[in-house]
Amino acid sequence: MGDVGVKAATLFSGIGAPEQARPDWHWLWHAEIEPFPAAVLAARHPGSVNLGDVSADDFAERAARAGRPDVL
Repeated sequence: MGDVGVKAATLFSGIGAPEQARPDWHWLWHAEIEPFPAAVLAARHPGSVNLGDVSADDFAERAARAGRPDVL
C-alpha cells in the first residue's frame, strides 16, 4: 500500500464527526459501543474497524493490532 497520509482513529466516536471533517485522513479504527452510531460509522466508513468498548481488558491489544494512528 502506498503513502496513506495521516492515519487516525477515534474514541467515543459517536456518528463520526472527525471522520466527516477530515475525509482525506486514513481512518484506521474507532471505538463506539452504541448501536446506532456504530451502524452510521459502519455505513460511512466501512474500512474503519470498530474496536468497541475502550474499558475492555484487551482494548489496548486490539488497538495495537488494528494500527497505530498518527492522530487519536
